[in-house]
Amino acid sequence: MDPAGTTPSYLSGILAMLLGQLCFSMNDALMKYSVGSHGDQQSVFLLLFLGGLLVCTMTIG
Repeated sequence: MDPAGTTPSYLSGILAMLLGQLCFSMNDALMKYSVGSHGDQQSVFLLLFLGGLLVCTMTIG
């Protein structure tokens, strides 16, 4: 903490990067689990499409 009692600016950036990496890792793990539990190839492409669509909407919004 700074003497004024505020959080240094670099600490919030570090926490944001860690949170982003956590979200990326959880998304990757869930996609791999979903692909492993669905054997047919069409559902794999559907899961990848829906994951990409979700990322696009989160990036735009």
